[in-house]
Amino acid sequence: MADSNLFYMVMEAEGDDLLQPMDLSTDTAENPTETPPQDSQTGSNDNPPPLEEMNNADALSFPGDNGGGDNQDTENNTDDNNDENAEENDEDQQLSDKANNVLNKTLYDKFIQRNEEVSSILENLQIIIPVLPVEIVDENEKDVNNLKAALAAGQNYVIEKFVDAKYGENALYFRKLDTLYTLLMDRINSNLKKADKKESA
Repeated sequence: MADSNLFYMVMEAEGDDLLQPMDLSTDTAENPTETPPQDSQTGSNDNPPPLEEMNNADALSFPGDNGGGDNQDTENNTDDNNDENAEENDEDQQLSDKANNVLNKTLYDKFIQRNEEVSSILENLQIIIPVLPVEIVDENEKDVNNLKAALAAGQNYVIEKFVDAKYGENALYFRKLDTLYTLLMDRINSNLKKADKKESA
């Protein structure tokens, strides 16, 4: 019986406070700054994060952004590319110069040889002039004089201009001169054949 009375005394002393309903409106009014409950799905508040977090430098940085390091790398790469291009251009220029010198050397020898051939033909013509008919000598005179002038121009070019000129310029001059040599010698030779026919008749 004593235990029963003790139980009721405890219930009467503490039960009123324990069994009072919770007044949510009062608690909310008294604590207006209390943080709203989080969304059960997202686990975050509906309100945006504080301004100081948005102003954080880390929040505005991009991957690989290290204060201009990428720009510096780009500049270094550009410098490296420029250096490589300059070296390649130098190598190409050296190869071009070597090729030009080799071709010029071959053309020079060919030019000298051709001039010597023409010079030898003119010397032989001078030797046979006394035995040629007068009319043949007269017909050949103009072409022979032109051939002598062409030879003098060719010899002068080799001495004064060939070495300082590029291969393309030298080759062009040689082709024109060689064409003139061939044309004049063909005409002279054609007239000499007329003389042979007359002697045979």
